[in-house]
Order: sequence, then structure tokens, then C-alpha cells
Amino acid sequence: MRAGSWPSIVVIYAFGIMAGGCFSSFLPLAGDFGRALGIGHESFALLFSLLALPAALLGAVGGAAVDAVGPRRALIFSALIAIAADAADWFATSLTVLDIIRFFEGLTMLGVFTAAPALLMATTTGRRQIAAMTLWSTYAPTGFSSGLAIAAIFAGTPAWRWTFVLHGALFALLAVLGLWLPDPPASRARPAQPGSRIRLKEMFSAFTEMPPVRLALTFGVATALGIGVATVMPSWLVHSYGLSIGKASNLLALANIVMIAGAYFADVWIGRGQSANLLFVGLGLAGSIAGTVLFLPGLTFSANLATLCSWLLITGAVNACVLALLPAVLSSPERGGAAAGLFAQVSSLAALLAPPLWLGLYDRGGWTAFAALIVCGWIVSYLLIPGVARRFRVRATVPAD
Repeated sequence: MRAGSWPSIVVIYAFGIMAGGCFSSFLPLAGDFGRALGIGHESFALLFSLLALPAALLGAVGGAAVDAVGPRRALIFSALIAIAADAADWFATSLTVLDIIRFFEGLTMLGVFTAAPALLMATTTGRRQIAAMTLWSTYAPTGFSSGLAIAAIFAGTPAWRWTFVLHGALFALLAVLGLWLPDPPASRARPAQPGSRIRLKEMFSAFTEMPPVRLALTFGVATALGIGVATVMPSWLVHSYGLSIGKASNLLALANIVMIAGAYFADVWIGRGQSANLLFVGLGLAGSIAGTVLFLPGLTFSANLATLCSWLLITGAVNACVLALLPAVLSSPERGGAAAGLFAQVSSLAALLAPPLWLGLYDRGGWTAFAALIVCGWIVSYLLIPGVARRFRVRATVPAD
């Protein structure tokens, strides 16, 4: 596949979709695991936290590894880990074994979420790069939906473990396709860097440059706000409108698809050379209004649903905007893996820390606390964006397929 071509971009994006499915494919199988292994809801919930731990603990290491071996090889190796984890899930007979497998499978998510954006940044330029990075920003909702779709085929039937066979088979197909992905020119030309001292420096290189750090923190704040709302929204819908928890959760999962439209809007805006700074200011103001109205007491169900879709549309556009700005703040294309690892680490920490905070505020019952947190979050995220990202405008041309 030609570097920067749409076939290569789509295959790289597919790795993100399947990695995202590692998380959601377990959700429809809660009852099956409960009947087969006697796993309760609290223990089942722990399985999801373990997936985020590798990225939260090893993001810098993962970024350095991607830069060292090359993002294409890292994607293929991550797929092999996923295949091994799916095979182990088929034979798992206890919660302890599942916990170990899930942590191990979290390495797949770390590898893919670090290597995929690094490879996209290294093989695309200009307008095509903006399109590739905004497309990549939608891996979360599409990956979540793909995992649910795979598991829904087998959940509640005697063949429920075939979920792991199908998931592993799709990753095997991606591993084969990955052999035809392009190698970044920078990684092929990069000289070897022997010596543990230099390797240690490379491992934490992304943390020593303030523009990538500030942009990663911006992404972390936006991620924390998005995950926080997603954490309490099902309970809010149950309490406010009498929905069942299952219906509320499915409604939120379906509404998440709106984030893709938000990403497309950001792609069109930035891709046409419009001001990224103006876009982020507008999104911050709109997000503050939507987030405040979202938990307003006495809101009708239809109004709340419309506000939720608006919030998700804005969230999708913000994520796409930040990721599209990432290549602009790198001092060197060779540091794409380190920067992507930093993004993975910060967003994973946000995923671990945000739910307890939002659940604590929910238990206190004050919607004003949610509104204040959302408004302050948007202000902080804007102040964190580095100046080079605020001034960004796409200039280069689109490469031919």
C-alpha cells in the first residue's frame, strides 16, 4: 500500500476499531461469564479497569518502543497479542485467569493506540493528514459499537465463547494486512541509537517538550469530561425519566455514533484552512452550554436527548481537533510514537480517575457541580493548548493515492 493512501489509512483505522472492541465485546457477555464462572458485577467491572492499566502505567515506555521498532511492526505485534488473549479467553476458567488475560490484552490497546496515530502522522501530510487524524479520533465510538456487534451474535447462547474466536480472527486478518502497510520514511532512515542512557532519554522525550505535553493534557481534560458524562448519564436517565438501566446504557451507546459527525465537522473546518483557535473557542462555548443544560432538573426527555446528542457532537469535534493538531506541535516526525504514547497515558489516567469523581458528585445530587466542572474544564483545556496549535492552518497539498 502506498504511504498516505486511503487503503493504508483505512487499515490503520481498522486496527483502532478492533482494539476498541476489546473493551466493549465483554459487556454483552456479563451474564454468560456469571453463569459459567460465577463472576459478580463488581468483579466483572474490574476487568475493564485492568484494560486501561497498561496504557496508564506504560504509555512512555510504549511510545519509546513504537519509535524503536517502527509503528508498522508495533501494530502487527499488538494484533498478535490480541489473538493470544482471545485464545486464552476461550480456555479461561476463573476470575484470576481472566484478570491476567485482561491486563495482558491491555498491551494490545496500548500498542495500537500508540502505533496507529504515529504511523498516520508519519505517512501523511497536509489535507490528507488532517483527514486521517480526524478519522482516527472516531475509533472510540466505532470500536465500542463493533465490539458490541461481535458479541451480540453469540451472547446468551451456548456458543458465547465464539465471540473470542471471531474477534481473534479479525485481528489475524489485520495482522496479515499489516504486512503491506507502508514503513515511515523517517524510521527507515533513522540511525541506530545504542546505549541505555540514550534509550532512557528517548523513552521520556515526549515529556520534555512542552507543546506535546500541553496538547496531551488538553486531550486528557476533554477525555475526562467525556468519560465523566458517560459514567453518570445512564443513572441520570434512570433517575430522571424512569428508564431501565439497560435501555439507558443502550441509548447512550447508540448516541455515541454522533461523535463521528462531530469529527467530520472538525475535518472540514480545519481542512479548509479555517482557524483551529476559533473552532476550539466555539466548541468550548457550545460545550459549556450543552454540558450545563444536560443535567438541568425538569428538562423533558426529548430535550435531554437532543442536548446529549449536541454534547456528543461537540465532544467528537474537540477530540478530532486536538488530534489533528498533534503533528503541528512535534519537533520531529520521529517522535510521533513518543507523543502518541503520552496521549495514551494521559487519556488512560483520565479514564481511571474521572469516574470516581463524577460518581461522587452524582451521589451528592447537585447539578450545579456538574455544570461548574464542565465549564472550568473547557476553560482549562483552552488555556493548555500550545500557541503553535492555536495558530495552525493546513498548508500542504493532498498526496495522490
